[in-house]
Order: sequence, then C-alpha cells, then structure tokens
Amino acid sequence: MAKGHAYHLERTEYTDSLRDDQRKLIFRVIQTINHHQELSAPMVMSYLMGWGDTYKSHRYATIFCSSVFGALLREFPELKQRTNSRSQCGQHNHEMDSMDEEHDMVSSSSHRENDANGSIAVTEMLSEDTNHLGVASYNNAGENEERVEESTAASSTVEDAEQIVTLDTDETGRLYTKSQVTDYQFRGDGLKAYNLIDFLVNTYEVDIKKDEHKRRGRSESSSNSQSGRPLNDRVYYHLQHPKHASLVRIVRTSGHNTLANFIGFHLIPRSDDGETHAYYCACMLVLLKPWRNIHRDLRAESETWAEALETFLNNADNQIRKRIEGFQYYHECAVAAQENIQKKKAGDAVDEEDYEIEDDVENEEEEEMTEEGLTALLADQTNHREKVYAHVALAHATNAGIFTDETMTPTAHTSQLLKGVTKANDTHIRLLRLWKEEMDKAVVRQNEIGSNKDSRERGHASIVVNGEASVQPLFPQTQPTCRLNSSVHDGAETAMTPLVPSELNKDQKRAYDIISWHLRENLAGKDPPPLRMVIHGEGGTGKSKVIQTVTELFGELGAQHMLAKAAYTGVAASLINGKTTHVLCAISPRTTAKISDAARKQLQAEWTHREYLILDEYSMLGKSFLAKLSKNVSIAKQNTNSRATQESFGGISVILCGDHHQFPPVAQSKREALYWPSNAMGDNIEMQIGRSIFEEFVVVVILTEQKRVKRRNAGCAPTDFSTYPWNDASLVTPRHAVRIRWNEQAILKHCNDRGVSRLICNAEDKIKGNEQRPLTMEERYAMARSMGKNKSNGGSEWHKMLPNAVKLAVGMKVMVTTNLSTDLDLTNGARGEITEIVLHPNEPPLKGRSVVHLHYMPLYILAKMGRTRATTLPSLDEQVIPIELSSQTCRINIRGTKRHKITKTIKRTQFPMTAAYAFTDYRAQGQTIPHVIVDIAPPPSGKLSLFNLYVALSRSSGRDSIRLLRDFDDELFMGTHDAPVIEEDERLRATNHSTKNWWRQINTNI
Repeated sequence: MAKGHAYHLERTEYTDSLRDDQRKLIFRVIQTINHHQELSAPMVMSYLMGWGDTYKSHRYATIFCSSVFGALLREFPELKQRTNSRSQCGQHNHEMDSMDEEHDMVSSSSHRENDANGSIAVTEMLSEDTNHLGVASYNNAGENEERVEESTAASSTVEDAEQIVTLDTDETGRLYTKSQVTDYQFRGDGLKAYNLIDFLVNTYEVDIKKDEHKRRGRSESSSNSQSGRPLNDRVYYHLQHPKHASLVRIVRTSGHNTLANFIGFHLIPRSDDGETHAYYCACMLVLLKPWRNIHRDLRAESETWAEALETFLNNADNQIRKRIEGFQYYHECAVAAQENIQKKKAGDAVDEEDYEIEDDVENEEEEEMTEEGLTALLADQTNHREKVYAHVALAHATNAGIFTDETMTPTAHTSQLLKGVTKANDTHIRLLRLWKEEMDKAVVRQNEIGSNKDSRERGHASIVVNGEASVQPLFPQTQPTCRLNSSVHDGAETAMTPLVPSELNKDQKRAYDIISWHLRENLAGKDPPPLRMVIHGEGGTGKSKVIQTVTELFGELGAQHMLAKAAYTGVAASLINGKTTHVLCAISPRTTAKISDAARKQLQAEWTHREYLILDEYSMLGKSFLAKLSKNVSIAKQNTNSRATQESFGGISVILCGDHHQFPPVAQSKREALYWPSNAMGDNIEMQIGRSIFEEFVVVVILTEQKRVKRRNAGCAPTDFSTYPWNDASLVTPRHAVRIRWNEQAILKHCNDRGVSRLICNAEDKIKGNEQRPLTMEERYAMARSMGKNKSNGGSEWHKMLPNAVKLAVGMKVMVTTNLSTDLDLTNGARGEITEIVLHPNEPPLKGRSVVHLHYMPLYILAKMGRTRATTLPSLDEQVIPIELSSQTCRINIRGTKRHKITKTIKRTQFPMTAAYAFTDYRAQGQTIPHVIVDIAPPPSGKLSLFNLYVALSRSSGRDSIRLLRDFDDELFMGTHDAPVIEEDERLRATNHSTKNWWRQINTNI
C-alpha cells in the first residue's frame, strides 16, 4: 500500500476538473429550469421531500348528517316534515301533482377499513340497484376511511329507505352497527362539554394497542427529561360503547387544520321556512348543543323547539352563531343559483325591459300595496308582445265570424241566468259522500278487470296438444275488455274501439299477428324471448286501433291479466284504457326519490302476472325516463321472473307505439330523445342505459296507410263559423297567451248564447302549517310577483299552478288540469261540460247578474265528461262526475324585519279545471279533434319547430275538418330535422324490412 500510494497526489487536476464539471452541470440544469419555470422555495422543498406537486393545507373530518338526523327523527317522529326541494311557486306539480311526498332522512353509518385488532367490518347493502347508490369517501387523519350512501326516501318511515350500514364486532365478538351517534353518545367524560361537531372535528379515534406501542417506543428512546411536544390528551369511551376496550379518542392539538366535511349537507333545513322551523331548530340543537340522551337533553318537556334553540343561543359563543349562519348561507346560494339557471333558460324569449334582475323583496319598500295595485299587477304579468300576439289572433277570429265585436251580456230572465246553480244543503253533502264511495268502488272494479283476479286464482289458459300446440280460451263466457261510454258531444274524442282482425290493413295485421303469435307461444309454454317491438306511424294510421284489437285478443284468450297499457300523459293513457307511466310503474316525479318497501311490495303484487307492456306516444319518453321504467318494472318482476335481473324491463315483452316526429320529451335536453345517439362524454349513465335499452327494439312495423284523411285533393268550401259544426270547433295554438284569451272570449260567447251567468271563483290562499291563516296584502303581492317573475323569465311552472281565478258557467266546456283518477279517465286533459254548480252553504243569495263574484268556494261542480270508465252514479245522469276542490303548495319570499328574506309556504285551493275551447299543441298531441282551428303564425319570441307544425296540423281527419286561423311563414315548412331524426327514419325503415323477412320465415315454419 505504501509503494502504491507513495506518489499519490493529495489533489489532482483530474479530480478538480471532474468536480467543476459536475458543479457546472448542476448549475446549468438549474438555470435551464428557471428559464422555463421559476420554482418557489416551498415547491422545491416539496419535490425534495417527495411530497409531490400538491399540498393540502387542511384535512377534513366527515360528519354524516343522515345518521344524525335519522336518530333525531326516530326519537321525535312528529318532526317529520315535507322537506323535499320545491320551487318558488308550484315547481313540484307534474303528472302526479297530487302526490305530496315526505322526505325522511335515512340513518346511515360509517364504514372503516379492517385494522390490526382483527375487527370484522361487514357492509350490508339494502338496495335494489347498487348502480344508483351515491357513495362518498373520506380520509380522517390517516387513520380510517368511511363511506356512506346519500339517499332521500319518499316513504313515511326511516326503515323503508335504502341503507348502507357497517357492521363490526364488539369486545365479546357480537356484531353491532357502527354509528357516529353511538361514538358521541358514549364519549368519555373529558369530552362532555363537546358538541357533536366539535367532537368529530377536534378529536380522532385510534386503536388502543397501537397507541400504547407507539407511546412505549417513544418513552424508551427518550431521556429522562422528555423532549419534543407533549402527548395529546387521550379520552376513553364509556363502558357502554361496544369498542370501549379497543378504541380511544385523541384530542387534536389546538390550532389544528382539520375542518368539518358534512355529507348530506342538503338535509339541513332552511331557517326561514315556517313549515319546517321546528325540525330546523331540532337539527341545530342536535349538532351544536352537547347531549348524551337525545330525547332528554335537547330541550325541556315544557319547551318548544324554537324556545329551546333561543335559550341555547342566548348563552352560545360567536363560533356557534357563525356556524348557524353558514348553514343558512348554503340555502341562500342554492336559491340564487336556481334563479340564475332559470334566467339563463329564458334566453332570447324575453325582452330586456321585461327581465327582472333585482329580487322582488328589495323593490317593495317604495310601493304602496292596495287592492287596485294588486289587480293591476296580476293583469300586467303577461309579456306585452304576447298580449299583442293574442290580440291579433282574436282579431282574426272576429273577422272570420267566430266572435263578435259587441260587448256580450246575457239578457235572459234572472231565473234563467242562474239555472243550474244551487246552494248546497245536507242532501248535497250526503250525495257527495255517496258518490265518492261509488267512484272508489269503480276504481277497485277497474283494477280487478285489468288484473283478472279470478283467472289468476283458477289457473292459466288451457293447452290442447294435437300434433302442435293450440290455445283455447280459459273462460268462454269471459267478457271482452270494457268499452267506454260514448262521448256527450262531438268535441270529445272517444276511446278507440277494436276491429275484427280481418278488417285490419296489411301493416296493421302484421303487427297484430306478431303479437298474437308471441302471446300464443307464451301460453303454450314455449317461453319465447321477450318481444321488443315498435309500431310506428303518422297520426291517423291506426296505431290505437291495433292496440285495442290486441287488447281484445288478450281478453279472448283469457290472458287480459298479462297485459298492461300506459302512456306518459293522462289523456293519451285514457284513449287506450290504460294508466299513466308514473302510476303504473310507481315512478315519482322527484328525480331523487326511491321506492319504499311498501310501494315495492304493492308494485310486485300488481305485476305478478303481467308479461306484456304497451307504451303509447313513446316520443314523449326520454332516455332517462325509459331507464327508470325498465328499472321499476325489473323491481316489480324480480320475484316472479328469473330473467328480471338479467334483462331490461324484468324480462317482459314491451311494445312501443307512436311517432318520433311528434313532440320529444318536454322541458328536457334534445339529447334525451330516444332516437338521439349516445355520447359517453355528454350523457349521464341513465341516458346511456336508456339508449341501450331502446336499441333492443329490433322488431319494427311501420304503418303507412292513412285512416283519418277522407279527401286529399278536395278544395275547402267557404266556412260558416256561426253554424254547426264549426261553431263548436276548438283552437290549437302553441302559445298560452292565445289560449287564455280565446277561452275568455269563448266563455263570454257561451254565456251570451245560452243566457247564463258567469261565476268568478277566486282561489283560496292560506299560509300552510299551524297558522292556517289568509295571506296578508304583502304576502299576496309577493305571490303575484313570484308568478309574474316566473312568466317574464320564460319559466313554464306558472301555468301548472292552480289559477288565481276560475270562470264558471253552466253548459261551458271544461278541461281537467290534473290527474284526479286515471282509472276513471279523470286525467290531466280530460274534457267535459258543466251541468250544475253547487255553491257553498254560506254563499250569500245571488242576484241575477251576468257576472257574479263568489264569496266562497263552491262545494263541487257536476260535469258530464266526454269519456269515463266510472259507473252511473246515484241521482246523476250517465257520465256525470262530481269535481271537487284541489290543493297545491308553493313558496314565496317576503322581507323580514332586518331586510332578510323569509320563506313562506302557501297552500292554494282551487278547482283543477279550465275552459276547453282552446288548448296548446302539446296538450293536443295524441288526440283526433273532430273540427279544429289551428294557429301556426310566427310567435313573438322564439320560433316554431317542425314538431309544433306536425302535431298541430295532424289533429284533424282531413281538409274538411281543419282551418288555419291566420297566415303563417312559408319558410317554416322548409326547415330540416336534426340529423338523428333522419337517421332514426332510416333505421326504422331498414328494421321494418328486416322484420318483414323475419316474419315470412316464421310463417313458413308455423
């Protein structure tokens, strides 16, 4: 070694040069990086320490609101309120607007990963479809992870809702349900003063054995005088806690950076809603007030919830008050965001001068509130351009002789003016009770006819085998399906009656034969694959005739209990003697609502023997809605069909009938239309599922032969609108302003021609809840502004509300505006004629005037419906039905004492009807009107689509029964459909051709 290193230099040029090159390399790299991006010191440190390029300044402790509020509601069930989100004014009214759902919070508990102590965590899912679970995850101080389902239930009990619960084993090995409520309730005495939020945020849970091992190692490695920060306080659970011997709570260091993360924050109610104020106070107390016994510690027995919260806040610190303000701030932001969305939706449909930017509450200070001002406000809610558009329409009607310029006042004798108007007495009240009982019985009978209870109990159709299977009727004496009574006048469309199969044209017969073959194969026990069929055709090609003839076939074979029929709207459903899709498949208008256990059992009982579903007017169904239909039918069939969980619609056969050139799903994105191709980036999962289901319908029959049109090339003779049948014609228009003005003028004409009085029935508005008082003038103004603002912003909810006033006259045509009883054809859009008006018993004597303003709401109105499945009621003529008052709720904002918004819930009571001399094109879809006047003039805002034109002009049976009210824009008919509509036409034609070839092969093998 000495010889080898004798001449070794301490420093060499080579070593120095190498080190200098390395130094320069590092320096150049740094300069290059700085040239492209300057790095801050914290970022450099983060990279050097391997922390990545993201730094989290705070950690989050998850608080599961559903678990806490579920425990609260179990202890105080009287707090359960209707806490579902509702719009400012009637947004919740839809096809099932009579449903008033309760929003019960679901008790969910946390899920922690298995740790070293050998605890067993078992997750139990109580849900019919795990794809619809909303699961949130979090990381709590690196110790554990928790997941919870955020769900809102439409049932009346917490137990009915879908849950995810986490099970663990206690010290004795028994299973128990984990819950943050349990952890808080049995916290140690050192945390006694902590409220629920502070407990979960300022402490965290660790395993006792791990903690002791960590502290033992730290003690052994340190000197006698311990260095570093002191250990945090440890607080053990009470002995009642299932894991008191295994887990301990550690108090975080003061000034920590952990914040609360509320899962289910939307479940916390508003502070300014009078209807749910008691529940709000209870929620604040359970979150912010320390307690051990939730039933005993939150309030005294003599206190109300409001008093208990006020007493608590009097001694609370500023942090508590700030948290309460933060809870309310969420709701204020949600309302502001919703209003902003509604304003954006209005688009070009509203003039700048008609667009209200400032909130109504802020503009009330300088305005004097009087009855005259309120009347003027209500009269000025329609856009000025819409008023002009409607005025011009009425001018054209006057020029054509439909109406007259003169002020029409009935001149009949006083007794004649009030003919058919009666004040109620005990007899009327007794009869009304009797009629309601009879109508309830009729509903039961209708459901028994549809389900064919006797045949279900006694067996299926018999099968006789003589070389090949054939099917014989189960009961030769079985009556065919019930046919409806004829309409009272030509203006009401009757339900379609079946044809003899030999009378069907070629295309209709092919559709009928395919369904007949599939049904007979099913009855013969051959178990064919589910039929996925589309019967497509323009208006008047006889789609409804095919449906009713198929219905007759099921009755002849004793299999009517296997068939269900439905449509999206009540009118379309009644035309085929079916039900609405919402009622038949238990679909709530709430997008987040789940099926309760009770509803699921009822649904499964009703669908036990149903194997075929006919859906009419399928163009109205969106992709998301089709997915919901399939899901609910699958739930209904999961106990009776082995394919229910493997195939769409629970493995039953589905026949779609309609025309996709008619209106697509209303108030939804155009991408919701069934014919619109899927886009994985732009469509949600339900839309993609719905489109995938629609693509399963590969059996297509296109009907091309027109059945309505009588003369295609005949000219139009001069029309006398003062004589029958044109004096009874209805107007179809795309605008509500025209519909309203036309109906008002038609009522005046009717009263003048018949010599009867016009009765004005104002809606009854009251504050909902314990007060049940009439509105103050300020509240009436706020409600009028709310409805007017919705109109001016282009909202569509205002016309779904019960009207401010209903004009009534004996003999006038009326239309029901809500689904009263779909089983009896009293649906949204059903038409009839008033035969008698029974006034309130306290109504003052009426004087023989042409216009009478009623002081009280009438007891009921008798109307002779154009179509009903109800039996003839005692003391009434055929098809005469009593129509009672209906109720709706909406919310308004008024200014409080400190200029804060206060939300009030209003209950409006009114008759669910309107005059039926004119209606919108959307309402007319699916109906054939004997004589119709169509208005397709360019509207004042927006433009008409090809859907508007197609639906409006296809409501009649030919040129002899349709007239245009005024001129139109020729260029409207030069427009083109979206590409997906054309592609769907091509797909249907190709599939129709394939179906013909397939059916020929089937026929050769039969």
